[in-house]
Formats: sequence, C-alpha cells, structure tokens
Amino acid sequence: MRQPRIRMFAGPNGSGKSTIKEYLAPHQIGAYLNADELEKQLYATQSLALDDFHRDLSASALIEFLKQKKRKKDQKFIPLLSTEPQIIDDSLLIFEIQEIDSYLCARIIDFIRFEFLRLKISFTFETVMSHISKVEFLREAQEHGFKTYLYYVATVDPEINIGRVYYRVNTGGHAVPEQKIRERYYRSLDLLMSAIEASDRAYIFDNSSHGEKASFIAEIEKAEVLKLNPAVELFPKWFVEKVLDEFS
Repeated sequence: MRQPRIRMFAGPNGSGKSTIKEYLAPHQIGAYLNADELEKQLYATQSLALDDFHRDLSASALIEFLKQKKRKKDQKFIPLLSTEPQIIDDSLLIFEIQEIDSYLCARIIDFIRFEFLRLKISFTFETVMSHISKVEFLREAQEHGFKTYLYYVATVDPEINIGRVYYRVNTGGHAVPEQKIRERYYRSLDLLMSAIEASDRAYIFDNSSHGEKASFIAEIEKAEVLKLNPAVELFPKWFVEKVLDEFS
C-alpha cells in the first residue's frame, strides 16, 4: 500500500497559495481542501455534500464536531452554530444562510482534515499558517505514517498582500482586515522553520512580483538538505532571515 501523503500549501493572506498548485500534477494533489472555495460554494447552494470529499465522511459526525466549537462575538464565546443543519442521508447537509461564514468553513475543513488523517487518505490543504496548530498537524500526520510536504509562498512586504486581498474583494473574494493581514504575515513567517522541520520535503516560493508567476526559491529535504534554485540571483529578505540563516 502506498504511503499516504499530506501536502500543505501555506503562506500569508494574499501571497498566492492557489497559484503554486500548477507546480504539481493533478494526481499529486488528490483531495484539495480550501476553506475559501467551500465558503463560496456554501453561499451559492447552502448545501454541503460530504460524498464529494469521501464516501466515509459522516454528516452527523461533522455536526457533533461543530457543536464542540465556539466563536467569539462581542468579547464573549458563543456556540459556533445557532441553528443545526438539516441532514439528508448522513452525507448531505443543508445550512441556514446566516450560519455561513469563513469561520464555519474553516472548522468544516478542520473536520475533514482530521477524518482524512484517521482514514489515512492523501490530501492537500491551504492555510495561512499563522497558528502553531498547523505545524502540529504536520507532526501528527508523520506520527500516523504520512509523508508530509510543505509548499510555502510569501512576499517581501505585507503591503503587497494587503493590496492583493483588496483586489480579491473587488472581484468577489472575501475580505480580511488590514491589521489581521499584517499580524498573520509575521506570525506565518515566524512558524516557517518549524513547519520545514515537520516536513519530509519543503518547497519555498516568493510571489512578490506583480503579474508574474511565483518564483521557486529552494527545496529542503527533512530539514537538513537545502537545495537553492541556481537561477535565483538575489534571495528575498524574508527567506534569508527565516530560512537561509538557519542553515548557515
């Protein structure tokens, strides 16, 4: 049986995580978990078919998972769901429109990630990686027998990210407050080396240039062997400070 694989596409909001998928063949990506795409789908249909992800996922188990989650509102923690979704055949859920937001979708993706871990199913997911829990998830995956792959992309300045998020909002994407983008930018970069250490292979990209595809910078094997792209003449400051200096 082939060893299951997890591929984590990570980087600050607006870095262009989805754009580096083209470096992989479709069969390498497998099931692709993206909370932003899920949010668009739920707003359009108010329904979630778990069979679209895998036949062994249970709608009732998802609801029990969501019931344990809280959200913060007016400085208080309240239940994530105020109205329980309708279940059809334990695979299709119908949500009330007022329940749907980015936080709910992120928790649904969390549920699917952990179920795939339990079922030993290969998959790919996106994350800003501004919290240590995503690094811990890679470590847990390794303990469960998965090979872990990190694809990390960032820019030289959070103002680039802010501008791209604004553009995305104007073309129908979801908004992220400026301060959150800045905070997540630095937190994500601070966790980069830890994520590399939790990865069997890591691939690093810079996406600072406007209108050009992300530039591949380096490949790192088991946090020990660093292979720099010889075509890169000047490495971005964030890569030098957060990665290159660690190998010096």
